[in-house]
Amino acid sequence: MMSMISGVCWDIFAPSLITLEQMGIVASIALVVSAFFVSWTSKESRRIAREALEGNLIEPEHPRHHWGCVFTHVHPSDAEIGRPIVRFNPSDGITAVDKDGPSFFMTNATCISSTSQTKWDSYTEWYDDRGWDEDGFGRSVSREVSYSYTEYTPVFQVGEFEFESTTRTEYVVGDAYHLLLDLYGTGEKITFHIHQRLDAKKP
Repeated sequence: MMSMISGVCWDIFAPSLITLEQMGIVASIALVVSAFFVSWTSKESRRIAREALEGNLIEPEHPRHHWGCVFTHVHPSDAEIGRPIVRFNPSDGITAVDKDGPSFFMTNATCISSTSQTKWDSYTEWYDDRGWDEDGFGRSVSREVSYSYTEYTPVFQVGEFEFESTTRTEYVVGDAYHLLLDLYGTGEKITFHIHQRLDAKKP
């Protein structure tokens, strides 16, 4: 919000460098507009929240998966939230996957083998070097930080059906799991991405 308002106000103050008073005006405008924006957008959210607390929920045909959460009851306005979760049936012979298709729940998938390898990745870290640039602004510098992680490739079996997945979570060979997963790709290139797991031996 501050960035948008600052952009609009820039044309007003463009002929000269912005002063402390002008910065105060921009900040005040941003504060007022933000307050109205939050009030307007939160009114609908509060209504939905009140109705949800009063029990005005429906049970969708299939549980819904959205941002790592599983919803078994949703507000009527959220009936289409996320992706439906359906039971995976290996006998369906899936050859193509709809990118907006359902997530799948697979029960008692036994880990029959697992391999691992160490991989490296990096990210940019920004920090203040406590200096000043030629315009008098604080100066930040960056550095590349490398780190290692272990990537696992477990192979699962359900009946006669076998598949593998790539994950950073370790699976115990011989143990069975209930898995929530998405499928990607087509034909023999279909990949299984595991979102959540539950050990089958746990209640």
